[in-house]
Amino acid sequence: MASLTGTKIKDTYDALLKVSDNGALDGTLQTITDGLGNNSSLSLSTAGASVTGTLAVSGAATLSSTLAVTSTSSLSDNVTIRSGKKIILNRPDNAIDCEISSNTSGTLILNSRNGEGFDFQNGGTGAMRIDSSGNVGIGVIPSAWGTPFNVLQSHYGTYFGASTSGGSVMGNNNYYNGANYIYTNSDYATQYQQGSGTHLWRISTSGTAGNAISWVEAMRIDSSGNVGIGVSPSAKLDVNSGNTNQAAAFRSTDSGAFIGFADPSTTLDGGYPTVSVGAVANDMTFATNNSERMRIDSSGKVGIGTSTFPLVVAYAAGNTSLTLAASSADRYSIIQLAGTRGAGGDQNGQIDFINTSSTPVLTAQITALTGSSVTDGDLNFKTASSGTLTERMRITSGGYLKASDTGSYVGSSVSYHEMRQSTNARVALFTNNSSTLSAENGLDIIFTAAAPNNTTSKFFICEDTSSFRFIVYSNGNVVNTNNSYGAISDAKLKENVTDASPKLEDLMQVKVRNFNYIGDDKKQLGVVAQELEEVFPSMIDESPDFEERQVEVRDEEGNIVYKTEQVEVTPAELDEEGNVISEAVYETIVTDEPEMTTEKVDLGTVTKSVKYSVFVPMLIKAIQELNAKVESLESQLNAQ
Repeated sequence: MASLTGTKIKDTYDALLKVSDNGALDGTLQTITDGLGNNSSLSLSTAGASVTGTLAVSGAATLSSTLAVTSTSSLSDNVTIRSGKKIILNRPDNAIDCEISSNTSGTLILNSRNGEGFDFQNGGTGAMRIDSSGNVGIGVIPSAWGTPFNVLQSHYGTYFGASTSGGSVMGNNNYYNGANYIYTNSDYATQYQQGSGTHLWRISTSGTAGNAISWVEAMRIDSSGNVGIGVSPSAKLDVNSGNTNQAAAFRSTDSGAFIGFADPSTTLDGGYPTVSVGAVANDMTFATNNSERMRIDSSGKVGIGTSTFPLVVAYAAGNTSLTLAASSADRYSIIQLAGTRGAGGDQNGQIDFINTSSTPVLTAQITALTGSSVTDGDLNFKTASSGTLTERMRITSGGYLKASDTGSYVGSSVSYHEMRQSTNARVALFTNNSSTLSAENGLDIIFTAAAPNNTTSKFFICEDTSSFRFIVYSNGNVVNTNNSYGAISDAKLKENVTDASPKLEDLMQVKVRNFNYIGDDKKQLGVVAQELEEVFPSMIDESPDFEERQVEVRDEEGNIVYKTEQVEVTPAELDEEGNVISEAVYETIVTDEPEMTTEKVDLGTVTKSVKYSVFVPMLIKAIQELNAKVESLESQLNAQ
């Protein structure tokens, strides 16, 4: 330890200096000499000490005033700087460059007197720099940041900082010069800001070092917790894709990717919402209560209640379809089109068919119309000709079918079915294309709930603008306005034409009877088919007798098919408010009751009918025969 205890040098020793006369140390530096009269590099005064050469302290050095070192110093022990005192580092021109001091709290204070900041080096290489604005560079010189930021900056313009006005900022490849953000390198730039409860992410295109940056907002989380991607959010999640069509993409390394939805009262399944929209392969799925309800497959076909569709018909590639299937056994599918139109024929639901091969054009339409009250409704069918829609058919609220080529009817709301033709063409054509006709195969007109058997009720009417022309009454009578019935009889259609054999003798064998039909007391005149058949068998027709019976349904192998029914295995689970949490589970069982169906059974008997119109030519022939006999008798009488 070096200790100055006197006013003058009394003696010199190794590593020991004594001064006993304090008076000799006035306010100016006094050069200290050794015992041989040589000046030392140490100068003393009451204001302090000055070392102009090498200062070597091997013990502890305590400074209560200023220590000025103008050359190299070597300290092998502690240097203590008392409060309020400084170590001053000068430039070569002796100008003060930096001060090192401490305060009463024991804080080490570094002060750059020239305002150029501090440079911390490791082996001659800059490790850290603090510039005059307080910005810190780690391994780099910090960029010329302007107010209001102070930052910690590292390589490639990567930084973290704070604003004097509040908030923090971090980013890469940019800095703020007080007016604009500037590229530090020729590359892309990114930034994140946080302040006033808002988080903001910004990006920029690749730019040139030194040029100003035009930021694009990439994402924002506002103080309400709303998330905006590409836009300042107005909802919990608000996405703006800008000039690209795809706003968002959700991916998964699993077999599917799903987006779940839940409100605070929704029951979660293993932490996941039970309502979701997702993708499986290239299909889009919709689920509720953790069960898939609808799917749009990769070709555009839609299935509701089933993931396998179409269920029956296979469609050509590129065609779309909508398939609805019941979600559980013993259920069915429903399509509802709801409207709020009032009474008076307004549309209350509509299905349009549009051709989009070129300019979209409406080619057909099905419309539900409200009736005279909102509880009534007609169903209207339209098709287009040359782009113009025209009504072609209507089912009235009373269930009557109206069909027309123009959309006008004799009675659009009258209680009968109607088919109307406005051109010179056939009104209707009924065909049966079966090659094996064995029963009722044509057109039947049946009174299923009554047997009027009179000339008031009619099975069939033919009418023109002036009067009835042909009527078939319910009692079987047929009438027309000219009392004419005919048969096709053109010579061009006939062959093997010969004179008929005599009929008078056979006709005399025909028994003409009075009778009534069973269940009908009305007296009739005619023949009995079986009796006539003995004389004229070709005048009899036979038709097999059928009876509708309930018969057992059998499969292709002839086995009886038994009825099935649904038995509830697990009841539906409901929450406290009665909402279905999970649907009931049913099991299909086979009963011992056979499936029955109605079919016509051939009884093995026949009903005979008579061709009464054939009697006309027979009677003509018989009259001719009688006339010949009369003429013969007249000739014989005249000859007498």
